[in-house]
Amino acid sequence: MTKVAIVTGGAQGIGEGISRQLAEDGFAVAVADINKEQADKVAAEIGGKGYYVNVASHEDVKKLVADVVADHGRLDVMVNNAGIRRIEPFLEMTDKGLGRHRGHQHQRRLLRDV
Repeated sequence: MTKVAIVTGGAQGIGEGISRQLAEDGFAVAVADINKEQADKVAAEIGGKGYYVNVASHEDVKKLVADVVADHGRLDVMVNNAGIRRIEPFLEMTDKGLGRHRGHQHQRRLLRDV
């Protein structure tokens, strides 16, 4: 039986590399990214499926897992790769920017509970 993996942030950078390697290793890969168009592109190249997810949204993450299980019947591996890169001095960060960063980091920790 084919194992199923979700890779968050799977459409670019390290996440794209992980998605490609998992596909090469025989996994059905759910390429999950905030950039759905790029997720679809990578997924098409590796024989997977692209999904939209904003990992800072608990609802998005729950929907992602439910959609992948509905599409594939199971979930074996979840690679929590998505990250944000803020190139901004901390003392110059706005409340909105700081909240986004904290929310993203907090949600990443919660992914294991979905």
